[in-house]
Amino acid sequence: MKGRRAFLRNAGLAAGAAVVLGPVRVGRGHDVTLDEAPRAVRTPERRDRPPPADAAVRAYLGPLGVGARLVGSTVIAVHGIFHGALPLLLRDAQGRRFQLDVMRRDESRPGVARTAQVDVYVANRGTGTVRTEEAHGLAALALARYLRARERAGVRPPPGLVRLSGREAHGPHGVFLVAEEPASSA
Repeated sequence: MKGRRAFLRNAGLAAGAAVVLGPVRVGRGHDVTLDEAPRAVRTPERRDRPPPADAAVRAYLGPLGVGARLVGSTVIAVHGIFHGALPLLLRDAQGRRFQLDVMRRDESRPGVARTAQVDVYVANRGTGTVRTEEAHGLAALALARYLRARERAGVRPPPGLVRLSGREAHGPHGVFLVAEEPASSA
């Protein structure tokens, strides 16, 4: 009887620690919850080179390109459709680089900001579990506000965007970050 009680007590302590400690850092700083850890360990981070922005991307974004300011952050690269998303690289006022992904609107997994046709996500490797930096979230909101105005003027999102919930077809369990140095710009 004492053995079973000790086992249950220790199991309860371990479960309590998991709840208190929250996300666990796995691999290259990828925050995951304990129940996600096995999948995250199997999932290598992807840093591929996206294609350059094509005519459809440039038409959708209009004058928004390298050097544009979004609430204190500066666009440093605009790429073509990459694994179903339109990635934009930005640098915030503190010099931190971050990525915003524009994807088709997804009712089941909404982005930080949205328009009638797209969601804007902060690509922070968090799968919804990592706190978004305020400056990065504000840039996502500003980008969505800009895109909303473009859409109201009749501009359509470029073809090839997918919903976040359907992105696995483009790379199961991937973390879709663009290469460190800007490969292309608009």
